[in-house]
Amino acid sequence: MYVRTEASTRGHVFSVMLACMMERMLEKYWKTAECTVPEGIDERGAISSVIVTLNGASCLEIPEPTKTAQALLEAMEVRLPEVLEARNIEVVTRKKLSKSRN
Repeated sequence: MYVRTEASTRGHVFSVMLACMMERMLEKYWKTAECTVPEGIDERGAISSVIVTLNGASCLEIPEPTKTAQALLEAMEVRLPEVLEARNIEVVTRKKLSKSRN
């Protein structure tokens, strides 16, 4: 990482230190679950939502997490909501992810 200005250097150091602090906190929380931070992040990344539509109204339902993911959430004292409001936001990227085939 090359930084040229003092502000860029400070921003880089801040983000690196914040990431280190977050990793240490996750290590502390997940020690009882006998899970490393990368394993825990992968497990938590598997928690997703499902769009449920009924009579034209939509919401996001969060399925039951795996036992490991539930243990990680409980270790951090985090409780997932059962339902979230669906916002139907379309994400657009300027970068072409695949080449069109003719």
